[in-house]
Parts: sequence; C-alpha cells; structure tokens
Amino acid sequence: MRFSIAIILIFLTFSCSEENRYEEVFDIYEDILITRVRTIDSTEAQRKVDSILASRSLNEEDFRALLQDMSKNKKEFIPRLRKLRENILSKKDSIISSKN
Repeated sequence: MRFSIAIILIFLTFSCSEENRYEEVFDIYEDILITRVRTIDSTEAQRKVDSILASRSLNEEDFRALLQDMSKNKKEFIPRLRKLRENILSKKDSIISSKN
C-alpha cells in the first residue's frame, strides 16, 4: 500500500505544480464534504465518496495520506483549509436544501 501512495505522490509532484496539487486535493475534499452533508444514508454516502475518489484513481487511505502529507506544510495547508471551510459555509443553504 505504501508503494501505491508513493507512486501517487510522485505522480502528483511531477504532473502538476504545488499550487495545482493543493487545488486538486481540496476540490476532492470539498466534493467529499458536500456529499456527506447531502446524503442522508451513511452507506450511500460512503459509496459516493468511494466513487469520487476512484474517479481520481485514489482510495480513502491514499487520500488520507495525501492530506497528512500536505498538512505538514502548515503555512500552505491551514489557509487553504480555512478557505475551504468558508466556501462550504457560504454554500451551506444550497447544500442543505439539495439533500437527497
């Protein structure tokens, strides 16, 4: 499993800039958070999250490892996490009203 994480990290490192890497991971994270809020049934929500990750050639463990790796650079990670939180909060009414 560590080998696949290493390959993903290498791929992301070489295929896109650091900025794009953060954007991609936080876009995925936003999709996951919105899906969790919108989907009442936890089993269905997990299936949708797995689908989101699979569409980007990831699984939950790989994604967690990416987040943990990125969180080591607190100067970059924390402001982006705050921005994500603000984006979610600004959309909360539309997110909640579109629950399944």
